[in-house]
Amino acid sequence: MSAGLKTLLAITTSALLIFAVWTIDNQIKSVVFSLVLGIIGTALIFATEFAYSYRKSGLFKLGKVRAWLKVHVVIGIAGPLVIFWHTGLNFYGFGGWLAGLTAVVVASGFFGRYIYRRVKRSFKLDRSKALLAGWRHVHIPLTLALFAGILIHVAGVIYYGKALP
Repeated sequence: MSAGLKTLLAITTSALLIFAVWTIDNQIKSVVFSLVLGIIGTALIFATEFAYSYRKSGLFKLGKVRAWLKVHVVIGIAGPLVIFWHTGLNFYGFGGWLAGLTAVVVASGFFGRYIYRRVKRSFKLDRSKALLAGWRHVHIPLTLALFAGILIHVAGVIYYGKALP
């Protein structure tokens, strides 16, 4: 991973931690804080997917694909953690289903990472590559369903005006 990317990740993480500590008194009780967490978590989730996918497809050439995969994994964990903080650990209604789907996508990602490492070391490369391709046929639709659910959730919050007091 390049030094610039590491610096960007360190600054982003530090800013999130400073923001969290600064607003610790109002954490779960504050609607505004919860809204900001939702925005940050959603931005992280979308950024991790689209940045890695664009780099992998060759649409831009910044850095190595392997480094972007590492960023995808790290931010792919950080985004859902922020989203779970956003929920205030209340898993009811559509938001609860969406949080559950988020957990399923993250679990699928962990499984994919396991398969990916296995493919790198495997002597039976064809079988492992087929397993990785099969995993992608599950992980990608799950991720797209998550994105669709996020858009529905955000549209509902905006439409019904329940975001701010």
